[in-house]
Amino acid sequence: MEPIERGIMFRFYLAGGAGLLAVAVSIAVSLAFARRLAAELCSLQRTAQEPARDRLPRVVARLRRGERIDVTVEAPPPVTGRTREIALVAEAFEAVQRTAVRTAVGEAELRASISKVFVNLSWRSRSLLHRQLRLLDEMERRAASAEELDELFRLDHLTTGMRRHAEGLVILAGPRPSAPGTAPFTSRT
Repeated sequence: MEPIERGIMFRFYLAGGAGLLAVAVSIAVSLAFARRLAAELCSLQRTAQEPARDRLPRVVARLRRGERIDVTVEAPPPVTGRTREIALVAEAFEAVQRTAVRTAVGEAELRASISKVFVNLSWRSRSLLHRQLRLLDEMERRAASAEELDELFRLDHLTTGMRRHAEGLVILAGPRPSAPGTAPFTSRT
């Protein structure tokens, strides 16, 4: 072989080897990137599943028991990856998670407010009904005729029905401690 041919062949083998090396490096970089991307996606998946399976049901149960919830503690930001797209998905998931916890907290606060309204209405009605029942007792004792006594008993019956409605409001409000200085309704038929 002549030196020119050897030079051409050497360059050809050098170019082929460099190309083969470039392909091998490209495959290695792609595999490393794919592994890192898969690891970040698995981490994001675990971060997404934990709130759905564990944290959100636990938060809802605590809210039902009347406990206070800190949204920032109960909806921590997920672990974000180094890949921009995965970091953006993690941020979007964080926003969804915070909204879900905030909504659950808002619903619990709304239920508690409605419960307080029912209890407040019941206590006001109860106070009026107790006064009305005392007045009816006095009027029944002083009734002169059977007709008056019959009308007072009908009014007493209506007042007792109103008292039961007030008790129903307390039941709808759910278990709550009674107001200071109040006694439960007394049975009267």
